[in-house]
This record gives sequence, structure tokens and C-alpha cells, in this order.
Amino acid sequence: MAKIFLVLSLIASLAAGYFAWQTIQKTQEVQKNLTKTQNTLKDTQTQLSKTKDQLKDTQDQLTATKTQLDAKIAENQTLQTKIDEQTKTIADTQAQLTQAQTDLKAAQDELAALKPAKAGDVKSAIQQKIDDLTAQLAEKDTLLKAAQAKADEAEQRATAMAEKESKRQALLNKPGIEGQVLAVNQGWNFAVISIGDKQGSMANAEVLVKRGDTLIAKMKVTTVEPSTSIADIETETLAKGQRVMPGDRVIFTGQSIKAQ
Repeated sequence: MAKIFLVLSLIASLAAGYFAWQTIQKTQEVQKNLTKTQNTLKDTQTQLSKTKDQLKDTQDQLTATKTQLDAKIAENQTLQTKIDEQTKTIADTQAQLTQAQTDLKAAQDELAALKPAKAGDVKSAIQQKIDDLTAQLAEKDTLLKAAQAKADEAEQRATAMAEKESKRQALLNKPGIEGQVLAVNQGWNFAVISIGDKQGSMANAEVLVKRGDTLIAKMKVTTVEPSTSIADIETETLAKGQRVMPGDRVIFTGQSIKAQ
């Protein structure tokens, strides 16, 4: 009987030890999973923080670009206002010049029509009038030339700006423009590329991503800065087992992808 109790006690001790061992194992596994989850959460929070910083930088760049655009628009408006003002000045001066020429001609005709007997009495006064009108003509002519010079200068500046903008427009989304991927946010599926407004990038432009001769994916430009652009990765076009990486080559196709 004592042996039976001894055996039962031994079995109970072994069972308790086994359950205790299992509990320890499960506790360690739970602790391990908890640590892994905490690390994953920490990495996710770090990535989210970086993404927020990138989004803030992008917003700052957008604000700066809008400020530059507003400044260009204001400059164009100022130039156009100056051109309009000088054009009006030229027209007014031309009208005054024409009137002065008419008055001078009338005075000369009046002097020529005087009879010799009366000529001596009024010649001095009319001659003075002619001299005054001649001086006015010279002054108006000088003003007209100055106004025309200012108008020409403003027109030249406006033409130069228009030519510069025309050349920039001609580059926009031109097929074959090449650059490279500078940075990639894999979580949000977008990349920063080295082609900006100055090199011909434009919103909604289609971009091929290649590594060597291998086509990795297609992207769509969403934000354009002076020297860089941000493009969304078209995930459905990713080559199997591939992802866009910094250093990959980008090529503009000359096509545009319509906004969804």
C-alpha cells in the first residue's frame, strides 16, 4: 500500500513538473512574441515618424514652389503694367507732338500771310510763338523717345521671360529624359527622383524604373519641385520579386497617367 502511495506521489510530482515546464515554455514564448511585437511597433513608429518628416519637407517644398510661382506671376503683371503705362505715355506724347506740329504750321502760315506793312509790327511776337512751339516740339520728341525706350526695355524683358518659359514648356515630359531614384518609402509606395521642373518633369507623367536592362516598375509623378520630383510607385507593375531601390534609373515615357 505504501508503494502505491509512493508511486502515485511520484506520478503527481512528475505531472506537476511537466505542467510547470510547459507553463514556463509558454511564458517564455509569450514574452518572446511580446518583445518581437514591441520591436515591430517601435520600427513602425520610427518609419511613421520618418514619413511624417518627409511629408512635412514635401509640404514645405510645395509652399516654397507656390511662393516662387506667385512671385513670377506678380513680376509678369508688373512688367505688363509698365508696358501699358509706357504705351499710354507714348500715345499721349505723340498726340501732344502732333498738336504742337499743327500749331507751329498755323503760326508759320499766319506769319507768311501777313502783309509787309504789318509784318514789322507782329513779326517779333509770332516769331517768339514759333520759337516756343519749336522748343515744345523738341521737348515732346525727347519725352517720346524716352517713353519708347522704356517700353522697348519692358517689352524685351517680357519677351525674354516668355522665351524662357517656352523653352521650359518644350522640355516638359519629353520622352527619354533620364534620372535616378534618390530615395524610396516602401511603406507608402513613393520615391523621390532626381528630375524636377527645370529638367522637364511634370505632374502625372509616366516614368519607367529600370535596373540595368530590367524593367522594375512604372511610376506616376505626383509632386514637382525645381530639381526633384515625388512619384507614386504603380505597385501592380512591379516585376515579380523586385522593388524600387535608390540608384535605379528612371526614364520619362512622354505619356501622362490620368489621375484616379
